Amino acid sequence: LVNDAISKIALSLPNATLYVPNDETKNNCKDAGWDFANIYVGSRIKTLVDGLNYVCATGDKTAIVVEAKEECIDKDGIVTIPPTISVKLEGVETPEDYKVIAIKDNVFSGKTEIKAVKIGENVQEIGASAFQGCTNLTMVELPSTLTTIGTGAFDGCISLTDVISNITDNDAISKIALSLPNATLYVPNDETKNNC
Repeated sequence: LVNDAISKIALSLPNATLYVPNDETKNNCKDAGWDFANIYVGSRIKTLVDGLNYVCATGDKTAIVVEAKEECIDKDGIVTIPPTISVKLEGVETPEDYKVIAIKDNVFSGKTEIKAVKIGENVQEIGASAFQGCTNLTMVELPSTLTTIGTGAFDGCISLTDVISNITDNDAISKIALSLPNATLYVPNDETKNNC
């Protein structure tokens, strides 16, 4: 898009993700009031790593978990979302690290084989209904970088008893709505406990 044209277009797709060629275009889209769920820099590519399908933005070097295959669950029922993945682009010799920043809506929904989930640092968002109906899920470990948990992310997780939170940012804590009355929440310190 030509940056002058961006300011003349009103665009609102609040549930969509926009990929733009550079930071200048990203900033111009935001300044023009374009309403998207996310705006990322670079081309959009898909890759499969350890049973998890990711959509990646090549400019931002970010990755989002969009689909889970059965092989992402280890023999003990554990799913590990890594903090980064290694991506090798076509025509590039050396793989590059991409930060895993989000888990999209419904990715693990209904996967009753899952017993534990460990979410790596860098993940900022867990989408709506991401783990809904994971009836054998007993433990979740949340990263300190988490700022958003979507509606119903853990609905129907009737066996969930332990939530280990590494979140210490008071602003993030105040924005995350998480109600799991049958689970015990483990937090890093007393200040975090008081803010929950």
